[in-house]
Amino acid sequence: MLNYLCSNALLFPLLIVTFTQGFLISENKKSGDVQGFPWFPFEPNPPSVVGPKKLDMFKWINDTCDNGKMNLTMDWDFSPVNYSCYTSKKLIPDPSIPSELFSKVLPPVHRAAHLCMHEKIEYDTNIPMFGNHRPAWAKWGEYVFLPKQRWLHNLEHGAIVMLYHPCTHPAFVSALREMVTGCLYRHIITADNSLSTSHPMALVAWGHKILLSYPSEKVVKNFIRQYAKKGPEETSRQGYYDELLINPSNIVTDLDDKELCPEREKK
Repeated sequence: MLNYLCSNALLFPLLIVTFTQGFLISENKKSGDVQGFPWFPFEPNPPSVVGPKKLDMFKWINDTCDNGKMNLTMDWDFSPVNYSCYTSKKLIPDPSIPSELFSKVLPPVHRAAHLCMHEKIEYDTNIPMFGNHRPAWAKWGEYVFLPKQRWLHNLEHGAIVMLYHPCTHPAFVSALREMVTGCLYRHIITADNSLSTSHPMALVAWGHKILLSYPSEKVVKNFIRQYAKKGPEETSRQGYYDELLINPSNIVTDLDDKELCPEREKK
C-alpha cells in the first residue's frame, strides 16, 4: 500500500495520508477537514464490477439488505426535531457574512461501501461530502426530512443536495429552492437542523459543499455548474426510497441534465 501511494504521489497534491487503527485518514490542507476512508483503495470483498471502475449499484437492493422500506429507524427515529422550528423568530440570512466552501481531494480509486440496513452508519461531520451509505438511494425531489445515509448515495450519482435549517425564513428557502429546481433534475431538498444560524443553508455535491449565509444566485449557480454530475456512479436513474417525499423532481433540460442551470428568457 505504501509503495502504491508513493508511486502515485503526484496524483494527490493536496492529500496528507497517515494510517491510524487500520483506517486511512486524509486531511485536506485547504479546509483542514479530516475524514476516514474505511476501505482504501477498495473493499476486502468489493461489489462486482461492470466495466472499468463501474460498480454494480443494484447488487444490495433487495428485501434482505435494503429495499428502501425496511428498518428505517436505523438511520432516523422519525423525530420532528430534525425538520421543525420551535421558535416564532425566523432566521434571516445575512449577505454580509461570507459563504464557506469545502472541498475534499478524493483518490480516484476511493469507493464508498453500500451498507445494509442492519448496520449503523455514522459520520464525523454533520454534513458529509462523501462516505458509506445505503444501497437504495432516494427518489429525486424534496423531502420533509431525508437522512444523510440516503442522500449521500444520490451525491454519488451526481446530484446536488440542498439543505436548510428549519427556522430559516420561508422566503429565502423558497428562493434557493427555485434556483436549485431550475438548475437540474437530479436534486434532493431537505431540512437539516444541524446547520448553523450564521449559515442556515447549504449545497452539497460529491466531495464538495458550500455553507450559505445567503442564497446568492451567482454563487448557487456557479457551485452547481462546477460540481454537479461528477459523482463516481454517474446516473440519473430513479431511486427507491421515498419516505416523506413531498415534491418529486421535474425535468429541467432532460433526464441527464445535459445543460445545468439553463438561462431562461425573462418575461
